[in-house]
Amino acid sequence: MATYQTLLLTSLSLLGFYAVWGVMYLNSALPLLLTSALAGTHPQPSRPLVASYTGFLPLDLPLRILVLFFDSLLATGPDPAPYLILLELVSTLLVINTMVLAESRRRHASSWSPALWQYAWNCAGVAVFLPLWVLGYVAAEGGAGAKPIPAAEARAVPYTAAWGLVLMLPLMAPTVLGAGPEVVQWGVVGFFVTPALFVWFHRAVVARGKVGGKGRAAPVRLAYGLVGAVGAAVHIGTVCYAVWGKGGGWERVYWPRQGALPAGGVLTEGAMLFIQYDYVLMSLVIGILGFHVLCLEPVGSAESRTRGGQFLFFVVVSALLGPGAGLAYVMAKKERRLESVQRAER
Repeated sequence: MATYQTLLLTSLSLLGFYAVWGVMYLNSALPLLLTSALAGTHPQPSRPLVASYTGFLPLDLPLRILVLFFDSLLATGPDPAPYLILLELVSTLLVINTMVLAESRRRHASSWSPALWQYAWNCAGVAVFLPLWVLGYVAAEGGAGAKPIPAAEARAVPYTAAWGLVLMLPLMAPTVLGAGPEVVQWGVVGFFVTPALFVWFHRAVVARGKVGGKGRAAPVRLAYGLVGAVGAAVHIGTVCYAVWGKGGGWERVYWPRQGALPAGGVLTEGAMLFIQYDYVLMSLVIGILGFHVLCLEPVGSAESRTRGGQFLFFVVVSALLGPGAGLAYVMAKKERRLESVQRAER
C-alpha cells in the first residue's frame, strides 16, 4: 500500500472527527446534548423524553444521548431537511454495510466485525470510521482481499441486504407514520440493536442453506443491485423534494452551513451539521474507494483499457443517483471481475 494512501485516509479520518464532533462542540450543540441527557429532559420544552429504557443508569445515559441526537433530527415539525439528510445517509449506509459484510466474508466467514463497524459509524460518525475501513481494505487488496466468497456466504448476501432494508424502518418509519415522541424514541433505541441483528441474520441464512465449494459472485452483485437501487431512489426522491417540495432547497438539505445554526434550535441544527459533514466526507471517501477499485486494483489487459470510462461512469452515477448507487456500481464491477477470474480458473 502506498504511503500517500495511508496519509490521505488517516487525514480524512481526523478531519472527519473534527468536522462532526469538534464542530458540534464549538457550536454548543454537544454540551447541550450531554447536559440534556444527564438531566433526562428534552431541550425542546414541548417534547417529552423517554429517560429510562433499561432501568440501569449506566446503560440508559448513553441511550439518552443517542435518542436525543436522533430525535432532534426526526422531530423537526414543518422543516423536513434534517429528516431528509438523515434518510439519505442511512440509505447510503445500507450499501456500505452490505459491502463491509461481503468483504468480511472473503476473509473470515464467521466474523462479527461488520456489526462492530456499524456500531462505530452509527454511534461516532461514518466520516470518522469509513476512512479507516477503506484503509484496511486497501492494505488487504491483492492478498486475502482477492479470495472468492464461499458459496453459502455469497448466496446469503442478497437476503441479508434485503433484511438490512427492513432494519432501517425502526429509525425512519415512525416519523413518516406520524407516531408520537415515545414511539419515535423507542424506534431510535431499536435501530441501535440492528447491527447485531444484521450479522446474526446472515449467519442464520448461511447455516440454513450451507453448501461447499467455491462461491459465485452473481448473488453478491444482485445484493449490490438491490441496495444501489434503494440508494438511488432515496437520493432522487430527496433531491426532488428538497428542490421542488418543502425541503428548503438543495443547499439546506445537503450543504453544511454554520450560519444556519439558530434556525431550528441549537441541538437540531448542530445534529444536522453533524450528519451533513458525515455525508459530504463519506461521499469523498467513496470516491477514493471507487478510484482505487476501478483504476488501481489488478485487472486483465482487456478491462484495463476501459478503466477511465468505468471511473467516469462511476462519477456520473454518484452525481445523479447518489454515492450509495455509485458505491454499489463499483463493488458490483469488482464482483464481476472476480467472477470472470473464477470462470477462467475452472
